[in-house]
Amino acid sequence: MHTAVRRWIVQLRDRRFPRRPDTSRFHTPLLVLQLLGYAAAGAGFHMSLAQRETAAYYHETVMVYIIGIAAASLLLHLLHSPPAIRSLLAVKILFLILITYTVTDFLLIPLPLIMVQQAETSLLDRHLIGRTSLHLALLLGIVWIGLNSTLLGRNAFAPVGMDPIPALGTLLILILLVFLATAFQLLASYAYRYRHYYQLSRQQETSLDNLSEFNQRLQRWAQTADAQSAERERNRISRELHDISGYMFTNLIALMDAAISTGNRNPQQLTELLTNARKQAQEGLQETRIALRKQREVRHGSDSGLRTIHKITSIFQQVTGTTVELHFGNLPASFDTELNRSLYRIVQESLTNAIRHGKASQVSLHFWIHQDTLIINIHDNGIGSSEIHKGIGLIGMEERTRRLGGSIEAGNAPEGGFRLYICVPLVPHGSTYRARHTPEAEGDQPAPVTPPQEREART
Repeated sequence: MHTAVRRWIVQLRDRRFPRRPDTSRFHTPLLVLQLLGYAAAGAGFHMSLAQRETAAYYHETVMVYIIGIAAASLLLHLLHSPPAIRSLLAVKILFLILITYTVTDFLLIPLPLIMVQQAETSLLDRHLIGRTSLHLALLLGIVWIGLNSTLLGRNAFAPVGMDPIPALGTLLILILLVFLATAFQLLASYAYRYRHYYQLSRQQETSLDNLSEFNQRLQRWAQTADAQSAERERNRISRELHDISGYMFTNLIALMDAAISTGNRNPQQLTELLTNARKQAQEGLQETRIALRKQREVRHGSDSGLRTIHKITSIFQQVTGTTVELHFGNLPASFDTELNRSLYRIVQESLTNAIRHGKASQVSLHFWIHQDTLIINIHDNGIGSSEIHKGIGLIGMEERTRRLGGSIEAGNAPEGGFRLYICVPLVPHGSTYRARHTPEAEGDQPAPVTPPQEREART
């Protein structure tokens, strides 16, 4: 339950407010608001206390509070860490409480300071809970000042020498101030949310454009790679057949010439020459078959395996700007054709989903073979998914993994983002591996393989 609530809070925060907001563009207008606010507070101090017969220490105390609040406001421009900004805003709240308690009857002094605090909080502090609670505390403070003035019969708005404003007028002004403060907060909040959603929409459009360019570049690379592979294959076939056929036919011609020269004079020698010629033809035929078989293996595996996965991740980084960490661990250079093709498609679909659905900026892919089991861990730092809806891409990865006799787990990672965990059982295949299960019939669905960690725990 606790994990679910924490995950919900993290998702709410990440979707509405970025973890590290960009506040650089707000410093100049905020400085102007601060200067105007503190000028208004100074004017209010002069109008309220300058002609009052109060002790000098009372004036000095109020001035110390105002100077402390002003210094804290200026210090906000030097901070870039959200926790440090919120801590300094909390210190300013303490100063506001002290000055409000000290000059309860003179609202002209704390009111500009409170409005400056509202502006600072709205522009610099983007944390949902922290901002709401802080504004609520300020509004309650204004209400307390008004109620104190109204219920006790004191007028916080009337300077010395002016007739007091009736209590009803004081209450109406109080309501107006609360309304203006609340409207300012709501306007600032909605303006920021609109800007954030606008940037998110632009980011989605850019991501789709990047994905389209990624697919186009991938197709161009595949076509180029196929053409180059076909050219290399033709050249290699030409060299192999030239060498084999040249050697074989040269020997056959020499043996046939010798047989013709011998004629019927030496039947035993003629028989030996023809037998040798037949043997040379058989060996040449066998070498030709071996060369063509090797060439077929090269054709299937030349653009497969880890080299292809490394290539598509490199193109993906260049086109989308997404950071991709690729770790092959103890894997061989390539697997058999079926497993190579499945790994290629799984990686391709995972990268596409990370940026299309997860809005991720970082993706990590880890491959490892443990106890004859291929383990693939794919994790991104995107927004995750509150509820997983299996689309064509995820269903396709499940089908590919199941055809190989493996299992796949998809869901939100505890540290944030989305995670894919894939296990495929392997068997040695020459110098490499192949999937232990190779389906021979359509619809064959083997039971999912147990991850190595669970097997060790059970044994």
